[in-house]
Amino acid sequence: MGRRKIEIAAVKDPNTRQVTFSKRRTAKFLEHEIIKSNDVKQNNVEVGDIGKLNQQLLDIEARILVEEKKGLELDEILKQHQLSQPSQFKQLQDSYLEFQRRLKDYTDAIEVSECLILLAQEPVVEITKQVKKRRKN
Repeated sequence: MGRRKIEIAAVKDPNTRQVTFSKRRTAKFLEHEIIKSNDVKQNNVEVGDIGKLNQQLLDIEARILVEEKKGLELDEILKQHQLSQPSQFKQLQDSYLEFQRRLKDYTDAIEVSECLILLAQEPVVEITKQVKKRRKN
């Protein structure tokens, strides 16, 4: 039970011939229409997809340009900061040295004041002992 070969021959009965022709014509027409509609749908989908992809590409390119501009601005700020940094460092160093000098002056002034207070209270021999004790503490 399988298929067997049939000889192809012209259909002699006009009614049978018309029915066979109609069936074949309808099947080919439908297949052609289905293929055609699928192609159109694919083309529409592809065109829509291409449009979306192009829009996404434009959006990404715009973002890249914005980020490049930000990068250039930050580079410029960094360059300006690096140029001004040595002078700021020098100013900071000078301020620190000035602070140390003033601190030493204030420390010396405090020691002198202590000595004067102690001199007023006790004789000279006792003052040197007390100053030494305070320096140790």
